Amino acid sequence: MGFFVKKNLSVLFVFCMSFLSAEKNEDILKEQWEIFANHNPSLESFSSKEVASLANQWGKRISQRLGISETVREVDALSVERLTVLLQEGRPKVFMRHGEQQKTEKVSHLLANLQKIEMMRLPDNFENSLTQASLAEWLEGMIIWNYISQKTACSVILESSQNKRAELLSCLLAPVLKTQVNFKESLNCVNYPSARSLSDTEILELLPDGTLPWEQQKVDTIIAPGTYEHISQEMNKILNFKESAQVIFIAITHTQQINAVAVALGLPPTRLGNFGFMVVTDKNKEVFPDGFYRPKK
Repeated sequence: MGFFVKKNLSVLFVFCMSFLSAEKNEDILKEQWEIFANHNPSLESFSSKEVASLANQWGKRISQRLGISETVREVDALSVERLTVLLQEGRPKVFMRHGEQQKTEKVSHLLANLQKIEMMRLPDNFENSLTQASLAEWLEGMIIWNYISQKTACSVILESSQNKRAELLSCLLAPVLKTQVNFKESLNCVNYPSARSLSDTEILELLPDGTLPWEQQKVDTIIAPGTYEHISQEMNKILNFKESAQVIFIAITHTQQINAVAVALGLPPTRLGNFGFMVVTDKNKEVFPDGFYRPKK
């Protein structure tokens, strides 16, 4: 296995370098990833420990090349193993949170609670992409999704928010899972009102840390009347729709939608980490707060 990993790691690293030379051009990035996805090595015979090791080696190379100072999380083999089992149960659905949102220079100088408010307003909320560390983690995780795709041999329905920090993820993931992305407005992040409509002070009176909890009164006051019920209804439609038992449904979305799913399942609403997800099958419902990554220490 060691020789195989080294050989294919070099192939992946060459691909990674071609991506880095065009990191600001997402069209080229998507094209390059499709090339990789169509020429990837077979991972089906790997154990979860072996494939996690491969992903982590690549993740370290990406981090070094980018000069990332923040911690880039490693893949956790036990989480990969458990996820693979769940996705082979009847009608699995995965509700995943997006990656870490970039901050503009203007926003980065604000206090933390004001940063959150500004990042939830347009245009930042819709247009800001991923941080480099988060993108490195996602590329690392593509090896895992590739492995899961080969291991389960299931078809995939992939739906995504249109917000950039989710859209980019889904466009990279689709060719790996040999599927197309369906962008759904119902999966988009809610937008805080502009400062002209609702001042920072008014928002902070309801949300001291700037973060919107999944509470109907606060959601409907900050966003718009009826927002809480509308999101709840849309997520219930997904939960109640019965795909074939051999189809995996994945939605890349935001905290509000994932909280609506949690409440519908009788679970407490929780703010997941970047790429955290909830898996719902005919037999189980499980939360992976950090996805298949090890939490930061």
